[in-house]
Amino acid sequence: MRNLVVAVLAMTLSALSPRAAADGMTGKLIDGQAWRCIGPAVVGGRIDDVAVVESDTTIAYVATATAGLWKTTNHGVTFSPIFDDQPCQSIGAVAVSRTDHNIVWMGTGEANNRQSSSWGCGVFKSVDAGKTWQHMGLPDSLHIPKIAIHPTNPDIVYVAALGHLWGPNEERGLYKTVDGGKTWVAVLKGNADTGCQDVVLDPANPEIVYASLYQRRRAAWGFIGGGPHGGVFRSRDGGGTWAKLQKGLPAGDIGCSGLDVYRRNPRIVYAIVEARDGGVFRSEDGGDSWTRMSSTNPRPMYFSLIRIDPNDDQTLWIGGVSFMRSRDGGKTFAAESGARLHADIHAIWIDPADSRHMLVGCDGGIQWSYDRGRTWDHVNTIPLAQFYGLGYDMQTPYNLAGGLQDNGSWLGPSSHGPRQGPTNASWQNLGSGDGFLGAIAPDDPNTVYTESQNGNVRRSNAALGTSVNITPSAPPGEPPYRWDWCTPFMISPHRSSKILLGGNRLFLSTDRGDTWRRTQDLSTNPDITQFELMGVKRGKAYPFPDLGSDYGQIVTISESPLKEGILYVGTDDGNLQVSRDDGRTWTNVVRNLPGVTGGIYVSRVHASIHRAGRVYASLDNHRADDYRPYVFVSEDYGVTWRSISNGIPVGSTVNVIREHPHAPNLLFAGTDRGLYVSFDRGLQWSRFGKPLPPLRVDEVLIHPRENDLIVATHARGVYILDDIGSLVAAANGVSGRMALFPPAPAVMYRGTTATATLTGNRQYDTQGEPTGARIHYWLAEEPTLTNAPELTILTSHGQVVTRRRLTLANAGYNVTTWDFREDLESAAPTTTTRAASSGGTAQDPRSSRPPQRSATPARRPSRSIAQRGTRVLPGGYRVRLQLGDTVQEQRLTVIDDPRIRLSRRERATLIRLIRDMNRRALLARRADDRAQALETALKTSAESDPVKNGPESARIALKEMQNAVAALRNSLAGRTAGPTAGALVQTLGAGGQIVEFRSSGNNAVSARLAQYAMRLDSISEMPSRGLRAEMEALMKESDRLIREADELSGRALVRLNAIFKKVKLPELVLQPSSEEGGSAESVLEVIGREDGTEGDISDMGG
Repeated sequence: MRNLVVAVLAMTLSALSPRAAADGMTGKLIDGQAWRCIGPAVVGGRIDDVAVVESDTTIAYVATATAGLWKTTNHGVTFSPIFDDQPCQSIGAVAVSRTDHNIVWMGTGEANNRQSSSWGCGVFKSVDAGKTWQHMGLPDSLHIPKIAIHPTNPDIVYVAALGHLWGPNEERGLYKTVDGGKTWVAVLKGNADTGCQDVVLDPANPEIVYASLYQRRRAAWGFIGGGPHGGVFRSRDGGGTWAKLQKGLPAGDIGCSGLDVYRRNPRIVYAIVEARDGGVFRSEDGGDSWTRMSSTNPRPMYFSLIRIDPNDDQTLWIGGVSFMRSRDGGKTFAAESGARLHADIHAIWIDPADSRHMLVGCDGGIQWSYDRGRTWDHVNTIPLAQFYGLGYDMQTPYNLAGGLQDNGSWLGPSSHGPRQGPTNASWQNLGSGDGFLGAIAPDDPNTVYTESQNGNVRRSNAALGTSVNITPSAPPGEPPYRWDWCTPFMISPHRSSKILLGGNRLFLSTDRGDTWRRTQDLSTNPDITQFELMGVKRGKAYPFPDLGSDYGQIVTISESPLKEGILYVGTDDGNLQVSRDDGRTWTNVVRNLPGVTGGIYVSRVHASIHRAGRVYASLDNHRADDYRPYVFVSEDYGVTWRSISNGIPVGSTVNVIREHPHAPNLLFAGTDRGLYVSFDRGLQWSRFGKPLPPLRVDEVLIHPRENDLIVATHARGVYILDDIGSLVAAANGVSGRMALFPPAPAVMYRGTTATATLTGNRQYDTQGEPTGARIHYWLAEEPTLTNAPELTILTSHGQVVTRRRLTLANAGYNVTTWDFREDLESAAPTTTTRAASSGGTAQDPRSSRPPQRSATPARRPSRSIAQRGTRVLPGGYRVRLQLGDTVQEQRLTVIDDPRIRLSRRERATLIRLIRDMNRRALLARRADDRAQALETALKTSAESDPVKNGPESARIALKEMQNAVAALRNSLAGRTAGPTAGALVQTLGAGGQIVEFRSSGNNAVSARLAQYAMRLDSISEMPSRGLRAEMEALMKESDRLIREADELSGRALVRLNAIFKKVKLPELVLQPSSEEGGSAESVLEVIGREDGTEGDISDMGG
């Protein structure tokens, strides 16, 4: 098995493509999707190591347990992930060369020895400060806690390889390279269970190397951290020969040990040693002899971290649940952090130039101190939340509830509408400790179920902030119930009052957890006192145990959504039980799984929503040092099973499997190294690629209304892929030259703006749900500019709302958006040439190119006012996509902002008013265009020789016409005080496609009309009487001027030409505008008819 693991891990490093095989369509569907990460960052996650560039302390690297490597170049104001394109994201160690800070080394695989610890894939090197990475070997080490770089020769590097946590392996110990990682030599070896925990170099003489070996093994039911092969070692010749340091150090079994060398006097060395007489030890002779300073050593297997103040050897810091400090060389220690520093300190850096400047990494993320630990600055801008589970509700936008590793349980929104995702302030804390699963009652969003470790389940009232523990207790005289670290529970899909909770028995409640009915013990009920680790029975005294949670209990539960009472449970000791009578009788079907031996942890069981007998199961055997994926499906309630794990590589153990509720062929699998999707019900799996890194995924959900794919990572919080209709359609089958996928219902949010931009860069902002209705489509071939697909939105009665060419479409998957607005030509039905409109923007999510615009853009005068089309009414619409002769249609439901309290009649009246203002603004602009053209023609004629030398009567008629046109243009431009055109541009120029209106002055009629239209568009209530009166007066004025422009360019011009013709002068000819259609009078007649039918919306959607 170990050889298989090594071989496949090596393959994953040489082929970093997110999928092994996928056809062209599915490949384009899963790459480049517009994932949005919503955090939270209000709390962090476990940090394993930090490295700061000593010559420029604004640059720091942060190694996280599961969220990759992050870098800051501005002292923590902002951080960026720099390892996302690599196959594993659990980082154990990071180090920067002192001689060239562009050289960065990183060891993967956290070394915290926990039941939840993730593993790595070797050691990596960057020579360009983290921009690119090269894998340098040691793929089977899996857990690397420390890297030491030679202080003057960066080609010499030592890597502490701790080795497999869950079993023996050979690639462990201290490794050295002298050629920058091309070759490695194991310079210090233990046995197959003993690896290297720490390594430090003498800064004055780097040939002196100190290292500690650690013998440990974890199983699902226990842990041994120590043995005869551990200890502290020293080499004086760069690792060529070694001596175990013993004088003054504990004898016998040695556990985890941490080391540090005093920078000002390298003869002073400290060690924190796990042993029966362990604690903090000091050497003043380079390790020849040691003095025990104190017994202080908090939870060694998880910490064993000691740092000497680089400027004061009497000041020591050690990591533990609390951050502990000694001021007397280690004789006494006291917690220095108070309540402002998160617990569980795993990384410490002290600035050698200023000991007041410190950086620590803990289970709460990154925290800086500038006063030697008296106060702390928590970096709450990195999304490092480590979710174990998640639940959603049916609010708009929907909320999410879940639990985080060592950071409690939280409730927060999925979005605040378009352009604004959740901020840190959006999240509400519902409990402390380690948080795990979360569920929100479907009939009451204020009722939220959360838990902390080992079965402490609470029912909370989120509105009041109160909670009650609902965990059942064993009757007197019976053994206590056993609960997993991450205790499973669920709300029944049939009744919101029915709760299922898993211990060693399944517990069922029909009154929200107030009372419980229990089943028989569904585990193997193991006697773990007879189990062995490294040849030692658990019943005997383990050296330095860290036993963790119970063993032999349920870890996953599912109830069939098709028939109440069909129950499935999986246990951590390998049972897979089925009940078809609501838990009264059970059948263990685990032996029916092909290729599965006993005792494998059942990570998830998932009853199908499409077929009563269908059930999916995933197993996770990494606790037995087996990293293969196990995924199965049964069609007969577990009587028979078949494996469906093809395409998921070794190393990506499966934590969750989820079936799409509307597409039986569409499956998702969350693994320790990313999210996988299958379009053929498990025959083949492919991994989602960028921008979704290969993070550990502990939960996958599909929101039933929004069709959003919700992914809870045990790394960077929640990722959401909005509206996966394209994936559903692909799974259901697509053929031909194009495919238009069913769009999800879209909400017309109002008034949502981005986070304030004047509060500095030190803040965590997330993306809100996409603006507008997202329309997904797929093209078999690359379209040409002359044959781009055409998108049309129509009302349910077939009236065109907006139409555009999708000129940025590519072969493969595409998405465009419609912003719920009609084209501006819809506001002027007599026009024949379409101007660029604001009927939505089209944006390829993989491109940074600007939004798609109309194929017929409007001309852009030098001074302009932006105007958008009228927003449509909520209701049903048709989406039509045409490519050549191929036409497809889908239905789209538009939902109004749920916060708006207007009747449908009021909405219709408001939309009619906006449309009236938009139409008049367009006509006023065209009136000015006609007047300007007429003004130019009159001027040209007046300056011509025939007119100058012609009859005076003709010149008088011409001059009168010029005066009338000049007066009209002055009136259209507006010469009275009012908002400036620039101010209107700032007000109106937010996003979307636009038509631009020229303003000849500060108060142009077209600008004022556009402003009123935008004011109406931005409010969520009916306009006041005063505002309505202002608009009516302006509309009357604009109608008069528009008719005057029609008169001057029409009948008045005809009369002037008649005069010219009579005296044999050349007649005036106006060149028609490309945007001109019928007369303004005909448009005003249409408006007038609609004015007389207030609230009549028969031409609108729905």
